[in-house]
Amino acid sequence: MNKKSFILWMLGLGLLVATCILSDIITLGEKMSELHPLIGYVFYGTIGLITLCLVVIPTLRIIFTPEMKGHKSGNIHDMSAEELDKYIEQLRLSKEQRAHIAQANDRSDVVKAILDERKEQAEDIIRSTGESVFVITAVSQNKSVDMISTLSMNVRMIGRLIRQQGYRPSYIQLFKLYVSVISSSIIIGSVDELMDDIDLGSLVGVTGMKLAGSILKSGVNGAANAYITLKVGKSTIKYLEEGSKEFQENKKSVKHEIRRNARKELPKVVASGLKNSVNM
Repeated sequence: MNKKSFILWMLGLGLLVATCILSDIITLGEKMSELHPLIGYVFYGTIGLITLCLVVIPTLRIIFTPEMKGHKSGNIHDMSAEELDKYIEQLRLSKEQRAHIAQANDRSDVVKAILDERKEQAEDIIRSTGESVFVITAVSQNKSVDMISTLSMNVRMIGRLIRQQGYRPSYIQLFKLYVSVISSSIIIGSVDELMDDIDLGSLVGVTGMKLAGSILKSGVNGAANAYITLKVGKSTIKYLEEGSKEFQENKKSVKHEIRRNARKELPKVVASGLKNSVNM
């Protein structure tokens, strides 16, 4: 997939998102306008500004970032001096990092340490984004707001991870990341609406169950969106580590590893999100 094809596919994806959320946005806008026409205009303007600043512009920045062909830190010690020189040039290191590498007795160890530090920083970015997504989508009771907030925070996370590394995944991999976020948001939103139609209090005959069911639904919604965020973040890192060709060769095992790691980290992210919410 080239740049032009990616942009066209993204426009199509944008139209799909607009179709899914337009009715909700218009309904909310009309309610705002009933209070005062100016409030309605401010609401529509805010939604447009959020979409432009947090989705469109970051996506354009990502598009014009060069593609990373592979970032396999595990093979560094097997590289020849010439291969290592070429690899170091790809990493977009700071002057201090380059000076540290030049003075080192074993350059491979220093490069490996730099990449390991980058990976730790990337994991922190993914975790903090997952916590934010959990809190916002758990509190929000609107499918469209959930979709916009989840999409914008995931795009921002992908952008931060790419800026940290200096390279982006291939266009087809980027498109898959966006599809994963949007399709999952649509499915979660649909399940959320289905749960709204179920009265748990009447179902089990327990007074107060409706409130408990609402809290449970919000928590499940937030956790599901947080899981998608963790999966998207870890997929981005794997794309950058493996490169397009290597990822495709080990696709099944790598995807299994991504899902397993996301599930493993989800309880910590949810617990941290709840703790931060209480301390606010």
